[in-house]
Amino acid sequence: MFLPHKKSKFWILIIAIFFLLNFGGFLISRYLLGTFDKLTFENIIGFVILSTINTSFIGLGYFGLNVFAGTVMGLTTIAVIYLMSVSILNIYDGCTDLTSLAGYETLIIAGIILGTIGQLTKFILRKNKQK
Repeated sequence: MFLPHKKSKFWILIIAIFFLLNFGGFLISRYLLGTFDKLTFENIIGFVILSTINTSFIGLGYFGLNVFAGTVMGLTTIAVIYLMSVSILNIYDGCTDLTSLAGYETLIIAGIILGTIGQLTKFILRKNKQK
């Protein structure tokens, strides 16, 4: 995996990029759905909170959880692509905004679960090698 070592300053850049990817994805999807003009300050704060929470999981890579962070980054990227594709194609007429957010969060949760499994597997394999 091509991720920086733990405690590297490069992690700050990765965290910032993924925060902007998440937050920008939310704003662009609302624009594509034609609801950008209806956004309130509370909506923006909600998007910032969601982006911060989702990005904080990637930030665990700073502490050495590279498998976890890499998996979450991959599925976060897929989640933003899904969010955009549903918004562009307007697949679910009438409730596209809800389904795109639900699918986005489902993919984020899947990334957290798969990342946890991957990181635990790496930890167990390392422990078994040391014995």
